[in-house]
Amino acid sequence: MNLPLGGATHGHHNYDADKNGTGLDFTKFIDKFDTSFVAAGYGEFSGANGISGKQYATVDAVKTGVIFDAGKTDWSYNTTTHQVSGSLSALRFGSKQSWIRQATLSSRRPI
Repeated sequence: MNLPLGGATHGHHNYDADKNGTGLDFTKFIDKFDTSFVAAGYGEFSGANGISGKQYATVDAVKTGVIFDAGKTDWSYNTTTHQVSGSLSALRFGSKQSWIRQATLSSRRPI
């Protein structure tokens, strides 16, 4: 979802993603996501080796989740230290079906 800035209200950022004039309180959206999201598994990197790539995605039991898009440096998971490195350029929230249409995740296996 692209979130064009629609202004700030009482310390909350409102975004008008569908340009209908009502906007979305992004702070409330993130708060709800944070308290309700339970990952189903470990998620996936988009690279063919399974531990690196331009994107990392994780979903819950109903296939709703988040994609972390890499910036200048791709994501890379270190199997020895269990740390992820890379740079972040964007976060995308949505459903698995929308990711299949919009994201450029590797086709090596479905998320």
